[in-house]
Amino acid sequence: MTVNDDAQATPPGNAARLADVLGSILLLVLAVGLAVPLSFAGLFLAMSADGCSTDCPLWLFEFFWLWSLVSPFVVAIATIAWTVVRLVKRRRAWLIALLGIPTVFVVWVIAPIVIFAMMN
Repeated sequence: MTVNDDAQATPPGNAARLADVLGSILLLVLAVGLAVPLSFAGLFLAMSADGCSTDCPLWLFEFFWLWSLVSPFVVAIATIAWTVVRLVKRRRAWLIALLGIPTVFVVWVIAPIVIFAMMN
């Protein structure tokens, strides 16, 4: 076998496809890895209810407290689903997985902002 035979044995674009799949998997693991501590940090937002005065709407606090617990995983699961669909269709998917990481954080950070704004 010569060098030219090895080059013809590998279909063109195979390395790019492998890099896309591996990059997508790595970024999805990072997105889920970010969702876990953010959701855990959301548990501590329950203690901020003590700073609420009597005119603080408790239902709104509870809603955003649950938002901080659930939203990181909802966004991470949606990112996983969208990335898998793009991978199955053989489209470039690493960008979707990459955008999922800051989206997990941005959606989560809405809850503490609203909760701390209610306390003033």
